[in-house]
Amino acid sequence: MTKEQLECLRQISETADLLSRQLGNLVLLFHANSSEPSSNGDQTETSGFYTQAYQNDVEKTIENKVYPPMYFGAPSGNGFEDSSQLPSSSVKCLYVIQKKSETQACYYPIPEKLSRFKMNPNSLFNIVCIPVGDISEASSIEFTEDDYGELFYENGYWKVIKKCTVFCN
Repeated sequence: MTKEQLECLRQISETADLLSRQLGNLVLLFHANSSEPSSNGDQTETSGFYTQAYQNDVEKTIENKVYPPMYFGAPSGNGFEDSSQLPSSSVKCLYVIQKKSETQACYYPIPEKLSRFKMNPNSLFNIVCIPVGDISEASSIEFTEDDYGELFYENGYWKVIKKCTVFCN
């Protein structure tokens, strides 16, 4: 399996787990609301507990929403135009953008595209990445999640707010 396929399966698994927990909370909420209230008022407390637990899980799910990776070719200025998004199978893909929210994302170059970066580093690489070493002499590039660049989305444009640090080997 490819990295993309494994990542997709991981995201599906996480989504299924969240959905399972949400459905479990919903069942508990229905049971709590459909039970006859006891004479000492315990039902209200129980129902409130399940309602709050459900609300907490809903907020956590929204907060931890998993977005599929997006693929882009050459940067445009100091970022990426939303309209330039490509399918993952496109040979023109150079960068992966992973949304964290509707307005924030991280990004990194696709290491297998090193030869393209070496051919035209100023317009394809240096404007959105900080190379550690000489990209034109590199036989590979490496980075970790801590090295990913950061983006802010506004008016159809993903603007770089922190460049990606890339180690050229």
